[in-house]
Amino acid sequence: MSTVREVLAEAVDHHQSGRLDQAAELYVQVLAHEPRQPDALHLLGVIASERGDHEGAVSLMRQAVDENPSVATYLVNLGLALSRLGRNEDAVTSYGRALDLQPDHAATLARLGGALRNAGRTEEALPPLERAAALSPASPEIHNQLALALESAGHRDQARRELESALTLDPGYAEAHNNLANLLLLDNHLEEALAGYQTALRCDPHYAEALWNCSRALLRLSRWEQALETLRRYLPLRPAHVEAHFEHGNALHHLDHYAEAVEAYRRAIELRPEYAEAYYNLAVTWTVQNRLEKARACYEAALGLNPANHEALNNLGHILLALGRTGEALDSYRAAIHLRPDYIQARYNLGVALQNTDLLPEALAEYNELLARDPVHADTHNNIGGILLAQARPREAIPHYQRALECQPDHVDAAWNIGLAHLVLGELQPGWEGYEQRFRQKSFPPKQCPPPMWKGEMLRGKSLLLWAEQGLGDTIQFIRYVPLVKRLGSRVIVECPSRLVPLLRSMPAIDELAARGDTLPHFERQLPLLSLPRLFHTSLESIPAEVPYLAASRELRAHWRRVLNRWPGFKVGLSWGGNPANKTGGKRSIPLAVLARLGRLVEGVTLFNLQHGPQAGELESLPPELRIVALEEDRQDIADTAAIVAELDLVVSVDTMIAHLAGALARPVWTLIPFSPDWRWMMDREDSPWYPTMRLFRQSRPGDWEEVVNRVAAALASKLRS
Repeated sequence: MSTVREVLAEAVDHHQSGRLDQAAELYVQVLAHEPRQPDALHLLGVIASERGDHEGAVSLMRQAVDENPSVATYLVNLGLALSRLGRNEDAVTSYGRALDLQPDHAATLARLGGALRNAGRTEEALPPLERAAALSPASPEIHNQLALALESAGHRDQARRELESALTLDPGYAEAHNNLANLLLLDNHLEEALAGYQTALRCDPHYAEALWNCSRALLRLSRWEQALETLRRYLPLRPAHVEAHFEHGNALHHLDHYAEAVEAYRRAIELRPEYAEAYYNLAVTWTVQNRLEKARACYEAALGLNPANHEALNNLGHILLALGRTGEALDSYRAAIHLRPDYIQARYNLGVALQNTDLLPEALAEYNELLARDPVHADTHNNIGGILLAQARPREAIPHYQRALECQPDHVDAAWNIGLAHLVLGELQPGWEGYEQRFRQKSFPPKQCPPPMWKGEMLRGKSLLLWAEQGLGDTIQFIRYVPLVKRLGSRVIVECPSRLVPLLRSMPAIDELAARGDTLPHFERQLPLLSLPRLFHTSLESIPAEVPYLAASRELRAHWRRVLNRWPGFKVGLSWGGNPANKTGGKRSIPLAVLARLGRLVEGVTLFNLQHGPQAGELESLPPELRIVALEEDRQDIADTAAIVAELDLVVSVDTMIAHLAGALARPVWTLIPFSPDWRWMMDREDSPWYPTMRLFRQSRPGDWEEVVNRVAAALASKLRS
């Protein structure tokens, strides 16, 4: 039978050869015979620590120390197990007792320094580490430990020298390469840091910490593909690393892999449910996918965890606005500003939201608060101009647009808006110059035509393409310039919406018509239609206002004359709805029930519907006493509408294509204009220099159409009496 000493020796042999299971079994046998055998207790504790059972290791090693407190190795390994449990103060005590037994043991001095550093006692960590380095100058590990303490104490240059010493001793020391790269990263030397991490990984391709740090450097360099690849190597090694899943999501988001980014952020939140930043970034990712309700929920979760996140409040405001929850959006912006009064973006967004909901005085107050903090905020100056323009104060708006351009000379919107302000004031020459800025705006993409733009030179013998760039009404208004172009000797080709082709065939000066999207014939110059007034230097006095310049089909006029004659009285066509796709269409529109009162207010009038589109459906809800004749059964296209307009006694229309059509046909038309008019109707006049047969009825107060309709009714009654 083997003695305890022999069994212990056999166990140690297994242990040193890496056969931990056999060694542990034999240590247990020894302890069965001698429960307090210190070597067996100590070595079984070492195996427990190597297997990750640090609590068990501490218990076994303490028993060994109690049995024989004079063995320094017991105390050193007890210190290691305590360090692995994060019990650094206890580890310091254990290493100190070991050093009482072996004062000049370099490795123990280095471990004591490491434990002191981990306990936050950085300055105390330096002396034992410096002593260890002096005792063992050829140890790269000790130089590395000293460098970590020096860096923690803020002595980066000394730390760098220690790491360089470690690498001189061992050029393949991956940890020293990693730590030296960390110093470079702290100093924002990103490329050099990245090279250091890559060197560490060449030394040890599976070095998890270097993989993580390498990914951090790549993320800061915005090298998203490489960062993603590195994180995918790292995460299998550290699957519970919360920040790594978060950065994985960030890399995926930047690469537009949104579905995968969502899963990465969700994994980070699963591992750390209180991770507010992950909720925030998940909300951003949902937003770019237009999953607004999910984005809202995530922003609210982020704010539940961190109510002081002013950026989350600002972004939540955007989401709530998009969801139509305007009041809550305004509250969210205000909460962001309350947290951070100098938060310019939130204050600007609040101003924009107030402006877009027509709370103009409140918006103006918010913009003024912003300018008190940032006097050169160009967008705010531009928006103040927009408020003044919406309040029919274009003269006052111009200095604000000019100030925006002083702050930001390439501010496209301000340059464009100055042009609109001049136009609405009737100052056409500077207005046309500003109007040319429209093609620099995102909402006005220029037509991709290879031939050069026409700049006003003689065109004799050349073909010119004039293309309709905006709505039907704009095209009808500015097609009047074609005869002027024709006189320059050009062959004129017009590209327009297909709906207008039958109508524009009535203009002899057009040599060829093409519907938008059709293959175009050969041409040598091209120009958008609304750039013609500038090239012809159009002023109020020189507007080409000879009407009619379009004509309805004789056959269709005869047909619709017979149809209209079925009804008695003075025949008035109505159009009450602006283009719903136009952001100002709602302000131009009148509720049909308000406009239809004309038939009740004025005797001897029959009202006819000229309205197209979804607003025409309002006819179905009109009460019987406000009857309007629909005329829908035979009306096929705009050529029919033109024929009807030509046979009516009067057209009453809001600012729509119908008003332009009636004016171009030289038919009597009364156009109803909102308080803040479109530029072409100018200010404070009842006539239009563009259409001699047009009379303008303007709102005297924003939104008040009742008063306008009453004036129209009085004018119509007066007309019928005369």
